Amino acid sequence: MNCRFTQTANNDFHISIAENAGEDEFKGIVVEMIPQGRSADWTLAKLKGIRQQGKRVLVVGALFYDNIHMVNNDPNHPIGGQPKRVSLWEVHPITKFFVCTKASNNCSVSSTGASSGWKSLEDF
Repeated sequence: MNCRFTQTANNDFHISIAENAGEDEFKGIVVEMIPQGRSADWTLAKLKGIRQQGKRVLVVGALFYDNIHMVNNDPNHPIGGQPKRVSLWEVHPITKFFVCTKASNNCSVSSTGASSGWKSLEDF
């Protein structure tokens, strides 16, 4: 939460990204969209839709070590009050967010050009 505001527009979006489809948050890393400079087209509704569709995503941003938290990667012994995560390294803040639009869901991470299959979240 930022400055004790509770509205969505004032808060970070914590997103868990796992390597493989179907893996839960305990196997993921956290990436964060912060409200400062966040596109109005980066919405929770869009993010939830992408998750429901099982779309592959590509995230660009700063690497950040969030030592205020603890690794919480054991679903049999979760740590209350801590995000589920395999690492304390995060991408925070996210500066670009892409969604794979190929039917195979297999876009290459080496290019985000027009023919790559990646579409920016703003345009998705």
